[in-house]
Amino acid sequence: MSKPAMLSPAQRVRLLAFPKEERDLVRHYTLSDTDRAMLVSKRGEQNRLGFAVQLCCLRFPGQAFTANGGTAQIPRHVVEFVAEQLGIEPQAFTAYARRDETRREHLLELRMALDMRTFDGQTRQALSAWLLPVAMGTDKGVVLVETLLEEMRRRQTIIPNLMVVERLAEETRSMAGRDTYRAVLHGLTETQIEGLEGLLRIRPYGEQSWLAWLRKVSDGTGAKSFLRLVERLDHIRALGVDPDRGRSIHRATAWPNSRARAAGAPCSTSPNTNPSAG
Repeated sequence: MSKPAMLSPAQRVRLLAFPKEERDLVRHYTLSDTDRAMLVSKRGEQNRLGFAVQLCCLRFPGQAFTANGGTAQIPRHVVEFVAEQLGIEPQAFTAYARRDETRREHLLELRMALDMRTFDGQTRQALSAWLLPVAMGTDKGVVLVETLLEEMRRRQTIIPNLMVVERLAEETRSMAGRDTYRAVLHGLTETQIEGLEGLLRIRPYGEQSWLAWLRKVSDGTGAKSFLRLVERLDHIRALGVDPDRGRSIHRATAWPNSRARAAGAPCSTSPNTNPSAG
């Protein structure tokens, strides 16, 4: 049976979507005097507009658009917003797509001017190490990928194809699972380990595992509900595992876990914004 995907198709679209609201366009795509100074040496309106749009794409969502399907993938409203600031007709952007060599030269110039890093092996290793404690606190794919994207923007790292980011998050999640498993089992007796593994077995005369049964808590307030709760507590205590073991694991991941929870909410903005936009 194949593993479920880290992200749904809708989540993939949302995570690298261009902003639509006016305030977000202003925040990310307002050109500063420094930005405009870089345009002076560019010959032709199509090159000035194309260079400016590439600059905006690198700031947010954080990708070079040549790696994201070419100029056709840039929403028209983004091109119009940048073109209006320069006094250039948006149609000039179409001509910019004709020379891939020019776009590559501009990308290299922008990388140096903005001090941006490429996603190489060293960067990948560093991001994986940074994400590991976050993955110890949550296994939700969308939270891990979104947290990773935000960190890449903060580090001025050009975001590669989203599948590459997903793969990094998936590998780090698997590593975190193994580390958590080792942390949980460390110091336990064979009897305790067997008891924990037994929670995954199906209960006699039932269709659910012992773990599923433990998680199912009645909403009732009567005597029967209270007795069912006591029965579950007795079952847990019989395992002989110190409750502090679980708390110590979660305490070690408290900071990254809170960061992951914050990243779980849909967000159309990034901490790496154009300071001139206010």
